[in-house]
This record gives sequence, structure tokens and C-alpha cells, in this order.
Amino acid sequence: MSTINLNQQFAHKVQQQWKTLKKAFWDLNLGKTGHIIKDELAYYLTHWGFKYSEEGLNCLFNSIDVDQDGKISYEDFQNSIGKEISPPEFLYFW
Repeated sequence: MSTINLNQQFAHKVQQQWKTLKKAFWDLNLGKTGHIIKDELAYYLTHWGFKYSEEGLNCLFNSIDVDQDGKISYEDFQNSIGKEISPPEFLYFW
């Protein structure tokens, strides 16, 4: 599976699975530490039956970890997955 495909599949699954980005983040954060680590992301990918390589996992994790601090904060999650699955509010007409 290509990295782009894994990223798209992950974003699509998050959009299907949860009604809000916040709920998705807190469910993905199995340890309830306030940030998602790579093992938690791998757990869900495996749980969902996604086929991925270690390189694919690293690329997905790094694409979501916007500030590249080794963990995915809610802000990282909003600025990556959130932009893919929810159009920014300013695009709506008033």
C-alpha cells in the first residue's frame, strides 16, 4: 500500500468512524495522555485491517505530527486530518 493511499484511507476511516475530530482524537489516544503515539496509531491501523509497512506507518505518523515533536497533539490532529476531512469554516458562505 502506498503512503498516500494509507494517509487517505486513514483520513476516510476517521471521518466514517467518528462524528467529531475531538472524539476521534481522544479515542485514538488509548493511553489518555493528551497525545497520540505511534504505537496507538499502529494499534488502530491493525484493528481496522489496514496493510502497512513500518515505513508507511512512519510516513503517516510524520504527516499527522505537524510540529514533528514525536507525538500527535490535538492541534497536530486538527491541522492535518482535520483539514482533510472538514473544510475550513471560512469556506462557507454567510
